[in-house]
Amino acid sequence: MTEDGCCLFFSEARDRWLLILQVDLPSQSVTSQISLQTPEPIGRYSKFFITEETYCIVGEEHFLELDREDWSIARWRSLRELVPETAIIETTFLVPGSSCLWMSFRAHTSSLEETHIVDVDSWRANRRLEKGYFAPFSERDQPGVFSYHEHGRVFSANGVPNTDLELPWGWEVHAVTAGTEDRYLWLTLVRLDLPDESESSRVEVVEFDRQGRGQDRFRRLLRLDAFEDTGFVMASDSDAGIGFIIYQSPEVRDDHNLWKLVAFSRDRKAVLYDVPIPSEAVLVQDWRARHVALVCSRDPVTMASLGPHPPAMDLASDQEPSKPSRALSALHAPLLNGPTAPEVNAAVLAMAGSFAGLSASKIALKIEEMARKEMQVDIACLALRRLHPEASAWQSLVQTLARERSEDVGLALIAATADSDDAEWE
Repeated sequence: MTEDGCCLFFSEARDRWLLILQVDLPSQSVTSQISLQTPEPIGRYSKFFITEETYCIVGEEHFLELDREDWSIARWRSLRELVPETAIIETTFLVPGSSCLWMSFRAHTSSLEETHIVDVDSWRANRRLEKGYFAPFSERDQPGVFSYHEHGRVFSANGVPNTDLELPWGWEVHAVTAGTEDRYLWLTLVRLDLPDESESSRVEVVEFDRQGRGQDRFRRLLRLDAFEDTGFVMASDSDAGIGFIIYQSPEVRDDHNLWKLVAFSRDRKAVLYDVPIPSEAVLVQDWRARHVALVCSRDPVTMASLGPHPPAMDLASDQEPSKPSRALSALHAPLLNGPTAPEVNAAVLAMAGSFAGLSASKIALKIEEMARKEMQVDIACLALRRLHPEASAWQSLVQTLARERSEDVGLALIAATADSDDAEWE
């Protein structure tokens, strides 16, 4: 999300193709669609980060940096340059608003991880940490990294420890976000020091004061009636002093436990709302911790800015809303939906078998009929290309379909491939 909270970015990588969608949050429409063909596959599970001057995509084994003004290539590097040849890269992230890349890896014969903090500009590891599970968090002036290891520790973007939380025994942190004034952190934790059969919930939201001393540094903001062993997601509007948490509730509806979104006020020390949400919903945060959006993975994707009042969207309905022009297709955090490469290949081969013996023009007619029936058009286009790679029929057809069905990511990538040559970058 951009600093003004108006634009969201989604990226997806397939083979050597990287697709980036820029979405206007108020209108929920795609305003820009950028496709790049990289020298090597960036890796399907890519993460998108925003700095003051660039957009950065961190893939499974590559790092790509794009200029925010014209989308030109500012940097393309292999993460393999930074680790031993046989190392297995486990996690990578760019600290919000910085040029510090954190990368955890291990030897293929060991389960012990080592974390390197890499300066992207010099492409060199300036600091090494031996253990710990780390996660970045947004903050107004100094985004940092939280270590869940032992009693909790906050690091600067470049890996310098600056705050030890010294959490009491049994306080297990599950999520963290920025509080107000660059002084406070809000933690979602499980109180393992309380008995499991306790009448009150062991899940608490606590404020940590970096300038406080002893137990005075901790202030409980609220308790959550939540399952302890499911994922918690936090974000915050630090200017307004409002925090947001996604959690799974013991409350049951239609034979399923509900996922819920709770918003709380730091100053009022109270819950503002607590509403059911789809299980696929995610929180998106800008890197200065001033804006938060809820993105619901339905077909089409729906999204809304979050504030002191419940979002103006139907969060609990099972009915599919009407699809607006240029809507996003379904989303699975953090990537746009789509089958993996082996699944795509198997589907293409099966479709090609059903088309065998037909001319390119007859196959094109079949695909047009499939498009009218909302069937697997992208798979069919790939099958046509496989059977008749030199025919102009599939190229013109896919261009037309991509224009008509702009929400279809697969078609957009196939259309981009049809237009490209064999240059390293397209």
